[in-house]
Amino acid sequence: MVLLRFEARPDGRRDGRTRVTPLRCTGLMKRILLVCSVLNILLRKYRLQVVLSVIASITAGLCSSGVLALINLRLKGVDSFLDVAVPLLFAALVVVYLVTSFLAEYLHIQIAEHELANLRFQLSKQILDLPLRNLETIGSSNLFASLTSDLDRIILIIFKIPSFILNLSTVIGCGVYIAVISPAVAAVSLVYLAICYCAFVLPFRLSEKYVARARERWDALCRSFHAVTHGAKELLMHDQRRTTFLNDRIKQTCDNIRSDRIKGRAIQNFCYHWGDCLYFIGLGSLLFLVAPYLELRDKNLTSIIWGLLYMVLPLHFLIDWGPDFQNIAIAINKLKSIGFSFAYDRAPTPSPTGVTPLVHTSDQPLLELSKIRFTYYNRDENETFSVGPISLTIARNSVVFLTGGNGSGKTTLMKILCGLYPAESGELRWNGELIDEPKRGLYRQMFSVVFSDFYLFDEAFGLDVSPYQARVDHYIARLQLQKKLTVQESRLSTTDLSQGQRKRIALLIAFLEDRPFYVFDEWAADQDPVFKRIFYHEILPDLKEQGKTVLVISHDDAYYGVADRVIKLEDGHLKETPAA
Repeated sequence: MVLLRFEARPDGRRDGRTRVTPLRCTGLMKRILLVCSVLNILLRKYRLQVVLSVIASITAGLCSSGVLALINLRLKGVDSFLDVAVPLLFAALVVVYLVTSFLAEYLHIQIAEHELANLRFQLSKQILDLPLRNLETIGSSNLFASLTSDLDRIILIIFKIPSFILNLSTVIGCGVYIAVISPAVAAVSLVYLAICYCAFVLPFRLSEKYVARARERWDALCRSFHAVTHGAKELLMHDQRRTTFLNDRIKQTCDNIRSDRIKGRAIQNFCYHWGDCLYFIGLGSLLFLVAPYLELRDKNLTSIIWGLLYMVLPLHFLIDWGPDFQNIAIAINKLKSIGFSFAYDRAPTPSPTGVTPLVHTSDQPLLELSKIRFTYYNRDENETFSVGPISLTIARNSVVFLTGGNGSGKTTLMKILCGLYPAESGELRWNGELIDEPKRGLYRQMFSVVFSDFYLFDEAFGLDVSPYQARVDHYIARLQLQKKLTVQESRLSTTDLSQGQRKRIALLIAFLEDRPFYVFDEWAADQDPVFKRIFYHEILPDLKEQGKTVLVISHDDAYYGVADRVIKLEDGHLKETPAA
């Protein structure tokens, strides 16, 4: 039976790398294969450590079984020669058990922590590699839940591998010990174990839907926590809103999660106790049915019972892996649902190669949009919105204002223009050069953007401002932030300022990026009248004098005269408006 398939590269070539995916199975076996396929991907980098850990775990398990054999040997009575050898061998087994079990656990702690750090980095990287529209659809709360709880659950299994192998080795060792005493009892025990497996797994599967539903509701709870931290002011200002939000949203979600977890764990705990009953039934059947039928001697029966009792704790540990596999499989599927691939390349991501750098100057218009269309589904409002077809030419070294009512498509068009949204149809050209998917990343580097919902980092990542400190200080003074902000080694002294001041810092970062095309999405909306005038009558003309091209999304019709062109969007379609 083939449990795994290995997929070659789409072009048919073989480069030594294959991707392991589980074949279709059902139930517990499907979860086991899913988890094992992911473990194969995660652990193949640590083959030597894994092999050493497995050997150490097996050795520890066999030492544990050996202790049982020595105890039974001593209880049966030994001759004078073994009176000396047995205690020494017993002590040796205990020492070897201590060393090997610790070594196995230590190796896997190292592996697990390395992989947890790796997975956190790679998930963050893959999130940033996703198209922006996908990120917006998934939502920040769902992504945060996966970055935290899902990764921790997956790594948990790596921590537990040594204990699993150790306990499995102990069970196998005890089974071999029983088989040496009575092969017939061992055969009967194997058949009974298979029956017990089916009797345990069937009711255990009933807990799956509750565990999975609790995980889905955890995403909803994370969204509520996000609302608590970001909407605290609004909630504090309205007692009824706060009470309703706490009771109808947070408490209700917490109660639903609690209910699902109680039901799921109650079923699982019942299965554990049902497993205990099956174990006791097996012992009783051995004592009162199998032993008389096979005419086992009392000494052999005692040794077999000792072996079965010695297996109780290891068997319990192995059974406890059922919920672990269940939770880990849910976490893996959740990560895959947001686009995460475990078969990532472990090497550092190189800079784009093989793509010709975009030309900054030419005789062509700087930016051309030809019959661009974009459609998206608004899940919250259950409606579809379309932008286009739009044809637009923006000349270099010009200032263009983009206006329109709320919901007219201004922000969507801006994201298409910046390369954040890929157009469904039409062409986008930079200096006459067609921007296709391989060039989209380079194309985005032509823009400095201050979004209306901007995020302000506490450091100017990717910018070395040390050689330009005088220039930085000049910009800070010009933005009237000299009493509020300093920048040392690219780190901002503070971001805890008013929204208008934070927007000025975002503008400062855009200045330092020094790119050919600037986009400001309603930047002046949070500025006082004095600085609004400075923005329109000083900053925008200065950028134009520096040879920059500027697109401003604005409702400030009093300043339309600053623009070379004013373009209006109505229901996703362009309409040219004369500048004042």
